Amino acid sequence: MIFDLVVMPYVIAWEVKFDGGLEVCGWLSAAIWAVDLILGFFTGQYREGELDLRLGHIGWEYFKGLFLPNFLALVADLLSLTLAITNTIRHWIRIVSVLRLYRLQGLSDGLIYR
Repeated sequence: MIFDLVVMPYVIAWEVKFDGGLEVCGWLSAAIWAVDLILGFFTGQYREGELDLRLGHIGWEYFKGLFLPNFLALVADLLSLTLAITNTIRHWIRIVSVLRLYRLQGLSDGLIYR
């Protein structure tokens, strides 16, 4: 969770290169949130002092309680991963665009000086 609170906003705001260890930690964080979302439907709850393990009751109570915050955490994590990866892709698109401009300039210089 600290990764989501500290590192991801930093990566997105300052367009830090998102690869290697950062990318692995990002995907690991998203996987943890996804597993937590699923396991919430199978975690027993106490009712009137007794542990209730009936899946229908567990699922409904989880859906009414902690499902929405867990779901929003997962969506936010996936969104921040997408933005970080998009920044990396955008960086490469800029490089390719600049190279195309140089190529077009070379072609136009060749046509002008003929």
